[in-house]
Amino acid sequence: MDETTPHEATPLAAAADEAVTPPAESSPQAPEAATAGNKRKIVLIAVLSALLLVAIGVAGAVFFISNHYAEHAKPGVTVAGVDVSGQSRSEIAAMVTELTDEITVPLSYEGTKVPATLKDLGVSVDVDATVDAALAAGGEASLVDQYSAEAVKPVDLVLEDDSEALQDWLNETFVPGKSESADASVVYDPDAARYTAKPGQKRMWIEPAPVAAVIDGLAERPSIENTIILTAKSEDPKILDDAALTAANDANHRLDIGISVTNGAGDYFTVSDEQVISWASITPKPDEGVIAVTYDTAKIVAELPSLIADELSVSPIKEIRLTLNGQPFATEQNGSNGLRVTGSEAAAQQVADALTGGNDATISVTTESIPFTTEITPIAGGGGERWIEVSLGAHTLTAFEGETVVLGPLAIVDGGSGTPTDPGVFTIEYKLEKQTMRGEDYETENVPWVMYYNLADEEAIHGAYWRTSFGYSDSHGCVNVPVDQAKFLYDWAPVGAKVVVH
Repeated sequence: MDETTPHEATPLAAAADEAVTPPAESSPQAPEAATAGNKRKIVLIAVLSALLLVAIGVAGAVFFISNHYAEHAKPGVTVAGVDVSGQSRSEIAAMVTELTDEITVPLSYEGTKVPATLKDLGVSVDVDATVDAALAAGGEASLVDQYSAEAVKPVDLVLEDDSEALQDWLNETFVPGKSESADASVVYDPDAARYTAKPGQKRMWIEPAPVAAVIDGLAERPSIENTIILTAKSEDPKILDDAALTAANDANHRLDIGISVTNGAGDYFTVSDEQVISWASITPKPDEGVIAVTYDTAKIVAELPSLIADELSVSPIKEIRLTLNGQPFATEQNGSNGLRVTGSEAAAQQVADALTGGNDATISVTTESIPFTTEITPIAGGGGERWIEVSLGAHTLTAFEGETVVLGPLAIVDGGSGTPTDPGVFTIEYKLEKQTMRGEDYETENVPWVMYYNLADEEAIHGAYWRTSFGYSDSHGCVNVPVDQAKFLYDWAPVGAKVVVH
């Protein structure tokens, strides 16, 4: 210390100095001075002890309060507007759970009203995080404010929201089945045998923004008084109904047109609806907003040639000429030339062009003729075969065994001008001893000894008891003979015997 500086002693220092300075022997007041010094020391010690006790008490109180509020909410703490002062962790957690379980948000869309829970809206409450925030509230304030009930310490709910879950729930609740758009399409209805247009569907969704705004406010104040009026938005599909209808009409037009191929001889191959459908492709083109109807030309050209050839080729019919005693007698079967299809590939391409263009068409396929062959054979086959000859020109019937006449020629009555007897080579198909014959203008009972040889036209050889003369044309197509001769023929000619009418 600077020696020039005056020394100003503190009371404690003065007391100390007095305690260590011995009294002067020459001073007559030494006993009184000693007594006064001791009193001051006692007072000082008492003051210091009191101060120490106060400090210890204050420190203990601070420690107790801090320790208590480490697991309890401080005075003035509120959670979502609810006072939780002094509540423990478990008590706050229970309150938060109960509070949030009771929260509903009233929603309305076009008259449909639904009270939505937080779970419905994709919102979950983090109870632990909310409790942690409540216990920590006020920790940064002054020591007085931390534990003052007058200093309000608001805490919001800790919410976690899922915007995708919110949108899904809103859509499923208020516009179910419409959250995905569907393009208009074309389908084939087998029952109606027509293509039909299937309408598309707009995509609709509920606008979530008003609900999301309410959710944001629930953390601070979980009370909703007013109903939220919802609105929907929509988006057209890429392929509209008109485009599908146009495509369906286009496809049905191809079913309605007629496309056929002919060989020029009266035979036709007609393209069927089933074939047209099998060649068709219905292709949606969303980027263009249309449905394309196309036909597989390569498939048509690959499939049709063999079908056309099979349908329009004609096999030649062999001509069979019968002889009697080496001389021409009758033609059992007339011959005709056949046809071989030679241009089926070209015809198939024409079919494809007509179908693609949507045009009716009758296409002539090129062919070449196949000559028929002729077979000449004895009428009796060289043996004793039984057969019958009917001569329409002579109005006679003759029975043969091989080339030998066993009966006749007999005079007969054959078919009249309106119902002539058919010429040809036939065989007896079945026999009846007696039959009632009926037609449009007649009914004859008990016709005897009937032998049918031309069932297609119901022609038979039979007895005619109602006739008194023969040798002319007057029947309904059958060969009428006298009853006794009919009986002979019935017994003599077996089923399968040949009948030559010429």
